[in-house]
Amino acid sequence: MNTINIMKVNHSTLRDIKLVLLMTFCIVAMESYSQKGIGENDGVRRQQLNPELLKLEGIIEKTESGSRKFATGKSIKGTHLVVHIKGALVNIHLGPTSAVSKLLIVKESDLIK
Repeated sequence: MNTINIMKVNHSTLRDIKLVLLMTFCIVAMESYSQKGIGENDGVRRQQLNPELLKLEGIIEKTESGSRKFATGKSIKGTHLVVHIKGALVNIHLGPTSAVSKLLIVKESDLIK
């Protein structure tokens, strides 16, 4: 009789362990997928691209800080300038909000060169 009770406990415990492992796997899989983002898998820095440096002149339309739809990388929030350049609005990513917000001293309608 003792043996039967031990087998039931072991079977129940085994089932619980399998359930916990399955739930853990599902949570890890969802978390990994959600961190991927919609945009490129790698940012410009990780792609080791060497984009051409441009000189821009325009009027700041607005500054934006927050999470972006197509974000990649470790930072949750980024800071952007939306600038009027030659009749078009250009969104310029400055960097992670935690690093850039204290350095940003521009405001709307400022001229940048």
